Amino acid sequence: MGMLERGGVPYFEDRAIKRSQLLYDLIDNSGGFYRTFVTDPKFRSRMQVVFTIRSGAGDDLGLVEKFLTETNDELGWLDIRSHPLGLPSDAIRVTMYNHQPLETIEVVREYMHQFQKKHG
Repeated sequence: MGMLERGGVPYFEDRAIKRSQLLYDLIDNSGGFYRTFVTDPKFRSRMQVVFTIRSGAGDDLGLVEKFLTETNDELGWLDIRSHPLGLPSDAIRVTMYNHQPLETIEVVREYMHQFQKKHG
């Protein structure tokens, strides 16, 4: 089934908003455990959610590296990568292109929730 048969741009825009909002809601309500660099919702990407853990530097860098190792190496999630922002900290990027169903991002969100409970 093609894009037009699924509802065209409005359908995929709605999906992108729902997927990204799942992660931004968790980040915004994490009490600072997760931090995004774009705080104004109107400028936030719907395709790539970029964030770090606490400061992303010093001891917190170890948590960022652990998150990336677990999601990439142990879980095999290919759409979660380190994102070089030119900052003294490292960042995590979750890529959510049109092919990904909402359920996939719900799994990522649950992992993030459990990671925070374990390391927060």
